[in-house]
Amino acid sequence: MNIVVREARADDARLMAELTRAAWASKVNVTSSGHRETAVQVTEHLRAGGGFVLELDGAHGRAAYEFELVAELEYSHANPLEAAPLVMRRRLKQ
Repeated sequence: MNIVVREARADDARLMAELTRAAWASKVNVTSSGHRETAVQVTEHLRAGGGFVLELDGAHGRAAYEFELVAELEYSHANPLEAAPLVMRRRLKQ
Protein backbone atom coordinates (compact mmCIF):
# COMPACT_ATOMS: atom_id res chain seq x y z
CA MET A 1 0.00 0.00 0.00
CA ASN A 2 1.47 3.37 -1.06
CA ILE A 3 0.19 6.40 0.89
CA VAL A 4 1.09 9.95 -0.11
CA VAL A 5 -0.05 13.15 1.61
CA ARG A 6 0.58 16.19 -0.55
CA GLU A 7 -0.37 19.84 -0.57
CA ALA A 8 -3.65 20.47 -2.38
CA ARG A 9 -3.47 22.37 -5.65
CA ALA A 10 -6.07 24.46 -7.45
CA ASP A 11 -6.74 21.59 -9.84
CA ASP A 12 -7.86 19.49 -6.82
CA ALA A 13 -10.70 21.90 -6.01
CA ARG A 14 -13.40 20.10 -8.02
CA LEU A 15 -12.54 16.74 -6.48
CA MET A 16 -12.42 18.24 -2.97
CA ALA A 17 -15.86 19.82 -3.43
CA GLU A 18 -17.27 16.51 -4.69
CA LEU A 19 -15.76 14.61 -1.73
CA THR A 20 -17.17 17.16 0.72
CA ARG A 21 -20.67 16.84 -0.72
CA ALA A 22 -20.39 13.03 -0.69
CA ALA A 23 -19.19 13.05 2.93
CA TRP A 24 -22.10 15.27 3.97
CA ALA A 25 -24.75 13.22 2.12
CA SER A 26 -27.20 11.56 4.52
CA LYS A 27 -24.96 12.45 7.47
CA VAL A 28 -25.19 16.20 8.02
CA ASN A 29 -28.28 18.40 8.19
CA VAL A 30 -29.43 19.43 4.70
CA THR A 31 -29.08 23.11 5.62
CA SER A 32 -25.30 22.71 6.04
CA SER A 33 -23.22 24.65 3.54
CA GLY A 34 -21.14 21.52 2.90
CA HIS A 35 -23.97 20.22 0.71
CA ARG A 36 -23.44 23.23 -1.58
CA GLU A 37 -19.61 23.21 -1.65
CA THR A 38 -18.24 24.19 -5.06
CA ALA A 39 -14.83 24.13 -6.71
CA VAL A 40 -14.82 27.94 -6.64
CA GLN A 41 -15.32 27.93 -2.86
CA VAL A 42 -12.64 25.28 -2.34
CA THR A 43 -10.22 27.29 -4.48
CA GLU A 44 -10.79 30.29 -2.20
CA HIS A 45 -10.27 28.13 0.90
CA LEU A 46 -7.01 26.82 -0.56
CA ARG A 47 -5.80 30.36 -1.26
CA ALA A 48 -6.67 31.43 2.28
CA GLY A 49 -5.11 28.55 4.17
CA GLY A 50 -4.16 25.62 2.01
CA GLY A 51 -5.09 22.00 2.40
CA PHE A 52 -3.87 18.47 1.87
CA VAL A 53 -4.86 15.52 -0.29
CA LEU A 54 -4.28 11.93 0.80
CA GLU A 55 -3.62 9.51 -2.04
CA LEU A 56 -3.72 5.77 -1.49
CA ASP A 57 -2.10 3.78 -4.32
CA GLY A 58 -2.66 6.76 -6.61
CA ALA A 59 -6.34 7.22 -5.69
CA HIS A 60 -7.52 10.17 -3.61
CA GLY A 61 -8.45 9.39 -0.01
CA ARG A 62 -12.00 10.05 1.26
CA ALA A 63 -10.45 11.89 4.89
CA ALA A 64 -11.18 8.63 7.13
CA TYR A 65 -7.51 7.56 7.49
CA GLU A 66 -6.27 7.96 11.08
CA PHE A 67 -8.55 10.90 11.90
CA GLU A 68 -9.57 11.49 15.50
CA LEU A 69 -12.39 13.43 17.14
CA VAL A 70 -11.19 16.65 18.78
CA ALA A 71 -13.72 17.81 21.35
CA GLU A 72 -11.78 20.96 22.28
CA LEU A 73 -12.02 22.42 18.76
CA GLU A 74 -15.08 24.22 17.44
CA TYR A 75 -16.09 24.46 13.80
CA SER A 76 -15.85 28.16 12.96
CA HIS A 77 -18.72 28.18 10.45
CA ALA A 78 -21.27 26.22 12.48
CA ASN A 79 -24.93 27.08 12.04
CA PRO A 80 -26.09 28.43 15.43
CA LEU A 81 -29.58 27.02 14.78
CA GLU A 82 -28.29 23.42 14.66
CA ALA A 83 -26.33 21.09 16.89
CA ALA A 84 -22.60 21.79 16.71
CA PRO A 85 -20.76 19.53 14.25
CA LEU A 86 -17.94 17.26 15.33
CA VAL A 87 -14.40 18.35 14.45
CA MET A 88 -11.74 15.84 13.47
CA ARG A 89 -7.98 16.09 13.03
CA ARG A 90 -5.20 14.03 11.54
CA ARG A 91 -1.65 14.51 12.66
CA LEU A 92 0.78 14.42 9.75
CA LYS A 93 3.80 12.19 10.29
CA GLN A 94 7.10 12.09 8.50
